[in-house]
Amino acid sequence: MNYFALSAVLAVNGQKDTELATALYIPTHDLRIHDNPCLTRVAQFDTACIGLIYDPRWFKPTRYQTKSIGLKRWTFTIQAMEGFYTACEGLGNKPVLRMGEFVAVVNRLVQESGAQTLIMSRPVGWYECEQLIAIQAANPALQMEMFDTYTLFSEGAHAWLAEKLPRQYTPFRRLAEQAGTAAPIAAVESLPPCALQSEDEWSFAAQDLFSLDFIGTEQAGLEHLKQYLHCGAASRYKETRNALSGWSNSSKLSLWLASGSLSVRYVWQSIAEYERTHGANESTQWLYVELLWREYFQWLARKLGTQLYRFQGIAKRQPLTSFYAHRFRAWCSGTTGEPLVDAIMHELAQTGYISNRSRQIAASYCVNELQLDWRYGAAWFEQELVDYDVASNWGNWQYIAGVGVDPRGGRRFDIEKQVAQFDPEGDYIKRWLGSELTKSVALDVVDAADWPLAR
Repeated sequence: MNYFALSAVLAVNGQKDTELATALYIPTHDLRIHDNPCLTRVAQFDTACIGLIYDPRWFKPTRYQTKSIGLKRWTFTIQAMEGFYTACEGLGNKPVLRMGEFVAVVNRLVQESGAQTLIMSRPVGWYECEQLIAIQAANPALQMEMFDTYTLFSEGAHAWLAEKLPRQYTPFRRLAEQAGTAAPIAAVESLPPCALQSEDEWSFAAQDLFSLDFIGTEQAGLEHLKQYLHCGAASRYKETRNALSGWSNSSKLSLWLASGSLSVRYVWQSIAEYERTHGANESTQWLYVELLWREYFQWLARKLGTQLYRFQGIAKRQPLTSFYAHRFRAWCSGTTGEPLVDAIMHELAQTGYISNRSRQIAASYCVNELQLDWRYGAAWFEQELVDYDVASNWGNWQYIAGVGVDPRGGRRFDIEKQVAQFDPEGDYIKRWLGSELTKSVALDVVDAADWPLAR
């Protein structure tokens, strides 16, 4: 069963019942005031409880012995949450901070607040959708309203996304360009008072945080978008986007898009406004292409359901890879002996961000040279990337591994060619390896007793 079949279980399209006095809003990937239809709906109620949830299970090892959220992404998320908290408080509603298993906390908030309606951003991942089904089962009288805050398109207005989503990107892009995109909606000017007065169960100040080079708040995302367009980098994007480093060589918008502190519809509109002022060219058009790639993966993930995480992906054959604990540890720690790959993994460990080209190179090396099960690489990126997005991450890893939507059956990157093309002077390698000398990993000399990784 895929997402679209599951969503039929939920009352996902809100019915504007004016008799419902109290709403419960649980922000997830929509930590912003601008272009937030969830907040627009919340503003229609007499009272509302906005709950920001901290689930300790996010920081425990998964089946791949990695965490759902690493310290770097959690730092960025905390910044986004705190900014959202402050903004909502300024609009008249002080959110509540709750700790515990997500479904249990939501069920508790429903009872404590007396909410008749649950408002949330429509989920993309299979597991998030399962959580909503569990909440509905525990609260059969609860009206659940889902809004598309994370995508350009909406399920209700674009039925073709569910009915005939193409299996490859190019035909999707053609349909998407014909469909057009909705304009962002105006930000709310006030919110109803909080329906629940109680002590918070966690605090922003008590969090163990990482020193990032970027700030996760909505205001920081909006300012970054403004500065990126103001400096004219958008007009050079296609020429610079494959560079291994350089802050303005790529847009970096994925950082704020992933947390939902920046609206993809607002970004799309801002690029269009930039073109009207500065002119359109192949580079500005390529920004749209990248946003549509992101969009495609969102809807593909909903269609695939659990197939997004399966070893054979959407292919009819399993890849000829396995799991080698020692190889995987060397890849994660940047000690494979391949300087470019090791430099990439060092940058990821130290910053929580690597370029799209670096991600492709590292993923290809993991799958094709080290012959590792692609899902372990995807899970490592999930833990380490600040801009982790479930659909784009797992969809792109499938693509590289040859079990996804790539019609060529996977991508293998020649490392020497990548070095010659993107780091001919060795500047990137020198920066992230420094004086450290890496040695070729002695494959398979250590058994699985070395697992799990020591971090």
